[in-house]
Amino acid sequence: MTRGTAAALALAGALWLAGCQTAPGVPAYVAQAADAHYEGRLAVRVENDPKRSFSANFALDGNGRAGQLTLSTAVGTQVALARWLPGKVWLVNADGTHTFDSINELSRETLGEDIPLVAFFDWLAGRPWPGGPNEPLGDPRLGFRQLGWEVRLDRHAEGLLVAQRNSTPAVTLRAKLDTP
Repeated sequence: MTRGTAAALALAGALWLAGCQTAPGVPAYVAQAADAHYEGRLAVRVENDPKRSFSANFALDGNGRAGQLTLSTAVGTQVALARWLPGKVWLVNADGTHTFDSINELSRETLGEDIPLVAFFDWLAGRPWPGGPNEPLGDPRLGFRQLGWEVRLDRHAEGLLVAQRNSTPAVTLRAKLDTP
């Protein structure tokens, strides 16, 4: 075996092991007792800061209290896996396993912005999150405002959700579900 082949096999093995890592202490029931399951394409755009903008395939399971979010490339390579239980969040990515106190802290630390993942489950279902006040965007079928975000539902039947935070920096979150 050549030195190049051995290095390539070692790299492939390391990548395979990284993909197999699991967050410590997360019970199997999180995925089994999921309240919701969503799959599709997710894009986050931070105005004037392309380094913090990204797009990825996603799979979201569970609810705001216990769940899992997987981000992967277009060809299916897992980029990040986040799992959470009350008071504890784990993120597994190429840099290793990281822990956070909440999923809001996870989004703040990894993206530099608060992305309301707790509310995201309800938003994907086409409704405001019951844990906070909201106001309709004129006609309630158009969407609502909640947590500083304007959530557009006018294309929800097509599986498209667009949420925009207009405070500085403006952030746009788009989710296109595989199955509306």
